[in-house]
Amino acid sequence: MKLYSFYTPSHDVLLKEFFLPTIHDEYELILEMADQECVSARFMDDGWLKTMLKKVDLILRGIKENWGEPFLHSDVDVLFLRPTRLAIMDIMNGIDMAIHRNNLNGGLCAGFMAIQGNDRTLRLWQWIRDQMVCQAENTDGIPINDQALLCQSLIVNARFPWLPQALKTSMSRRGWNPCQIRWDYLPDRFFGYGLVKRKIWKRGERFAVPKDIAVFHANYVVGVEDKKAILDYVQDMVKRQWHHDGRLHPVCSVIQR
Repeated sequence: MKLYSFYTPSHDVLLKEFFLPTIHDEYELILEMADQECVSARFMDDGWLKTMLKKVDLILRGIKENWGEPFLHSDVDVLFLRPTRLAIMDIMNGIDMAIHRNNLNGGLCAGFMAIQGNDRTLRLWQWIRDQMVCQAENTDGIPINDQALLCQSLIVNARFPWLPQALKTSMSRRGWNPCQIRWDYLPDRFFGYGLVKRKIWKRGERFAVPKDIAVFHANYVVGVEDKKAILDYVQDMVKRQWHHDGRLHPVCSVIQR
């Protein structure tokens, strides 16, 4: 199974200290670096959307290169804390996409997802790209990023307004969406701070980490330094849990620094 990932020089420290050391040999890694068009490297600052357009291009490439097969897309602000490939392959049986749950409201995270290469996913991500290009050419209004467009496509709030949102989301997951994508959330052991609180993480804040955590994604964290801090925190918490239980975590020997 291939893993496609994309980063800019600002995120090199996250790539080298957290992402690469924990992948092991589960995946065939396809890694691309792009120019630093967002100087601050902060979400939605100037240059962010240009960078995300290149990320969408990589996703489209992944779809075309894995036709009929699933692949994994991941940002580099991610820790792999248990083997994941077989679990993801099992989850992808019969669906087009399995997506990290971004927050407690059930939003979708475009930073970690498994995608099947097929006509439906190609149409979806080509539409997302087209919308981003149109927005770049239109100076009116606030532009929408790739993640918001993904949610707009798959979590269809406007259809059937009389139905509860939970039921509409369930229907959408079964293919009741514009591209007829059959999708599901990845289990919450694919974890991120967005599943803790409805706010941005502040450095020094402590929180519980699930004992069965498989992946941690530093979402709801702004700036590279804070991302590094939360990844350090989660890494330390996982090692403490496993040492307390008298077991050696599968990646403990790798992530010791």
